[in-house]
Amino acid sequence: MNENEEKTYRELIINKLDRLDDKIVAGDKVSSDILVQVKKTNGRVNQLEGWRQFATGSVGVIIIVIVPLFSWMLYKVATIDTTVQNAVSVALIPYTK
Repeated sequence: MNENEEKTYRELIINKLDRLDDKIVAGDKVSSDILVQVKKTNGRVNQLEGWRQFATGSVGVIIIVIVPLFSWMLYKVATIDTTVQNAVSVALIPYTK
């Protein structure tokens, strides 16, 4: 191999190494961009998880506190009619004899 061929191969190898280095740098930039997007997405997912936990807790409070309270109120409204009837019956007993 003569000196010109050796010089040509050397230049070819150096050129390929430079292009490979450029690709590595470009890949690192793409990786950092992807990392930024992943962090943003994780932040959004964490916010949604927080809302889901809030909604789940709210449903739990509704089931534990509000449903029994409304059931008790409905029971009182339903039995008020019989309570009034009993009171009227007791009040009218002297007049029925």
